[in-house]
Amino acid sequence: MSCDWLIYVPGRNPGVPLSLPTRSINDDRCIAFKQAGWKLDLMHKLPVYAYGEHIPDSLVLDLRGKAVGDKLMASEIHLPPGITWRHPDKDFAVAKFLGTRKGTDTK
Repeated sequence: MSCDWLIYVPGRNPGVPLSLPTRSINDDRCIAFKQAGWKLDLMHKLPVYAYGEHIPDSLVLDLRGKAVGDKLMASEIHLPPGITWRHPDKDFAVAKFLGTRKGTDTK
């Protein structure tokens, strides 16, 4: 067993580097699920910098209105105060929706 201590000096870095898990909401309003589709998580934990007293347990993915073929982008995720992206691209795909499209054969 080991323990790593992180020293945070305000103003020196954008925050403590973390990888936060995700959770989804509005699954019942996801069009892809109604089209017999499914969600492929491209990233299970999202790289962020966190500073301040309140670090969330997870980041929320809103699936409302997503159809088969759509992607859920990082810009669509609401970041709480004190959280910024650590990924080199500021807008990257987090998940995409796959499955059968309506009217196609599934042989």
